[in-house]
Amino acid sequence: MLRPLLLVFLGLLAAALPAQSVRWEPASGTLARDQISQLALVFQDCEPKDTPDLPAVDGLTFGAPGRSEQSTFNVTFGSQAVRQKTVTLTYPVRPTRPEGEVRIPAFTVQTDAGALSVPPAGFTLSAATVGRSGLTLDKVASAGFTVPPAPVWSGEVIRLTHTLDVDRRYATNSILAGPLEWTATPLIAEDWSKPAGSEATRNGQPRLLVTQQTRAIAPSLSGPITLPAATQLINLPTGTASPFSVFGQSTFEQYSLTSTPATLQVRPLPLPEPADYCGAVGQFTLAGKVVPEKAAVGEPITWTLTLDGTGNWPVLDRLPPREFSREFRVVSPRAQKTPKGEALFDATLSEDLVLIPQKAGRFALGPYTLSVFNPSTGQYQTLRTPPVVIEVTAPAAPAPAPQASAPSSPNASAAPAAAPASPPPAAPAPVAKLPADPLPTGATSTAPLTRWPRALLWTLPALLVPLGLWLRLAARHAGTHDPRRPLREAHARLGRTIARLETATPPAPADLLAWQADARLLLEVESLTPSARDLPDPAWAALWAETERVLYRPATTLSKDWAGQAYAALAAAALPARSPLAALRLTHLFPGAAAALALAAVLLASPGPLGAAEAPSAPYTAGDFPAAAAAARETLDAAPLDWAARHNLALALAQQGRWDEAAAHAYAARLQAPRAPETTRLAEVLAPRATFQPPRLPAAARLLSIREWQTLGLAAAVLLLVAPAAFIVVAYRTGSTKSTGGLGFVLRISSFGFPALALAAALLALHAHGPLARPDAVLVWKTATLRAVPTDAGEQKITASLPAGTIARVDKVFLGWRRLVLPDGNTGWVRTEPLVGLWQTP
Repeated sequence: MLRPLLLVFLGLLAAALPAQSVRWEPASGTLARDQISQLALVFQDCEPKDTPDLPAVDGLTFGAPGRSEQSTFNVTFGSQAVRQKTVTLTYPVRPTRPEGEVRIPAFTVQTDAGALSVPPAGFTLSAATVGRSGLTLDKVASAGFTVPPAPVWSGEVIRLTHTLDVDRRYATNSILAGPLEWTATPLIAEDWSKPAGSEATRNGQPRLLVTQQTRAIAPSLSGPITLPAATQLINLPTGTASPFSVFGQSTFEQYSLTSTPATLQVRPLPLPEPADYCGAVGQFTLAGKVVPEKAAVGEPITWTLTLDGTGNWPVLDRLPPREFSREFRVVSPRAQKTPKGEALFDATLSEDLVLIPQKAGRFALGPYTLSVFNPSTGQYQTLRTPPVVIEVTAPAAPAPAPQASAPSSPNASAAPAAAPASPPPAAPAPVAKLPADPLPTGATSTAPLTRWPRALLWTLPALLVPLGLWLRLAARHAGTHDPRRPLREAHARLGRTIARLETATPPAPADLLAWQADARLLLEVESLTPSARDLPDPAWAALWAETERVLYRPATTLSKDWAGQAYAALAAAALPARSPLAALRLTHLFPGAAAALALAAVLLASPGPLGAAEAPSAPYTAGDFPAAAAAARETLDAAPLDWAARHNLALALAQQGRWDEAAAHAYAARLQAPRAPETTRLAEVLAPRATFQPPRLPAAARLLSIREWQTLGLAAAVLLLVAPAAFIVVAYRTGSTKSTGGLGFVLRISSFGFPALALAAALLALHAHGPLARPDAVLVWKTATLRAVPTDAGEQKITASLPAGTIARVDKVFLGWRRLVLPDGNTGWVRTEPLVGLWQTP
């Protein structure tokens, strides 16, 4: 019978307990204008799912809230207790209206107990007073702008100054509680400078002036402009936490200062504007250059203009267009604006215009004029670059065979002047160099690697063994020789000492002294017996003073929050983690003289021998050159890397007078087999007869082919990466890599020097080949039209001339069309007829 009654009683009691609710604390009262106050949103027996979305309140701004939680056990029945939980979100609030009332309307917030309604709250605004002095805030501190007194021009760079004026009695080193908050619109302004302090006297009272400066422009504006108000949070002392304590500290409150209104007079630029006015306002200089001033038809000429100075750069992006002859093909100009440091109104604008001459002759570039407005004189100023005359020559023609002259007779000078001298007999002309006979086909070359950089990266796994070992040893060496190692150890010991002091009652003097010793070491205090005044950080100074009191004043102990403050100070003084890159310093990577790295020797195969395949084409020996060319093309279609067949095709085309196409195939054969004397000889015979000049092969092409250079680089990279493991272990165990005798020197040179030189030579050689090292490279042997769309139908307006001798690569194929990617990044479609594939059929 008693048990049911007890259950009923407990149910009634649970129903009487407070339910979940959300409310403002306080919900009414007074808020001081221009002062940061605290409003708490209290969650009773619940908690928010997320940061609540507060309603917009006219005249009141909310800051980011702080969160705290508290649990209480208020009702107890036997061994059971009812737990009540309170979650508080504390919002810093600041009134933005000078007077009146503000009201926070009711709203709904989502909690773990569902949606709960928050009752409204209302407050009356009043003037803020500083502490118990009774002085209003405007009597203690004020802020305002200093603007140019005279009208400024639209777009002129001006200097603005913000001044914070504070009564010196209320000024401290931490007067500023945050950065200056200011929205420059409708101006464009730089960031504010760092605060600078100075002293002044006003009405016999000392004042502290904190000034910050910036530069700004008023673009496309005129008339009076009222500057937006700036807001500055400041800390003002309002009293002492414990005036009767020796260690009492001042208490501070935050106030918000709004700058007084300031007006800037802006006048428009005078009219009329010059025709070549580019919109620049300021002090500028203009320079121009043309490189080169002498070029052949089809060679690019770069005309560069550079505008430099101080002015309204945020509204300037490019220069006005230039005028030049229609005999030039134009590549779209590239403009680059480079600011000077962090400045917004100091910059350089450089614009490159690439011109490709299509006709020989003398042409003038410029003069180029540009008008800017100079606000210091109030007038438009014309900047001018002088004209540059360039000379464009025709493409180089084949040089005639040199002819030697016979020496004059010794008696010729004694003959009378009137007597006509008989011409000396002409010396026989040297026999022109002829190409060799057709070669047996089947001597194939090897194409460059499709992804050479990726292939080189494939060698990196070989680095993992020595590199991992090296970095591990270097990291251990860096940790042992870390110059901040004593500070890091002191930081770790301080954490353990604080933990002991937190639990010990009373604290052990040895632990207090150990804490002081490690704190002096961590803070790098020079004094061996420092006091609290010697510590640079106020937080540490307060902790030090309390330990001094416990050590030297009997029957005293540490305050309850000392350990928490010590942990916070220790966290703030945490040393930056030792950089993993510290192990890469030379002193750790090379603990002795130097770590030798690799052993290597690379053997490369020469091009395949001749005569091991098919005999030369019979049609060529019979004089049927078109049939010989057709047979060579058929062979190349099946084996594009058969350099002997390409040599024979060039020979057959030359016999038909098709010099340009023959020279292109001879160039490809020489590229595929650079050490074969037949390919070199044929290329030298045909090159002067062609109307275009292909790119010169680098000197490295005479030694190895492109694939052989790539093989050399890969082998050298592997040897260079794998070999050092043994040397590294010896270096870290002995502290030196020196070997005794001449054998050690030879070993170090052979293990490190040879692979390093081989890798460097391979990389330089491949860089010298440039686009020739791409397996999809092609040579344009006759001038063609580069089109945006792969079709001949219709009249395309966007086309470009593709000069003979251009090296490009093929990235797309569409029927009989190929899309080319030029070295400058431009792309376009062209027929396959004018193309010769250097490594594969185009």
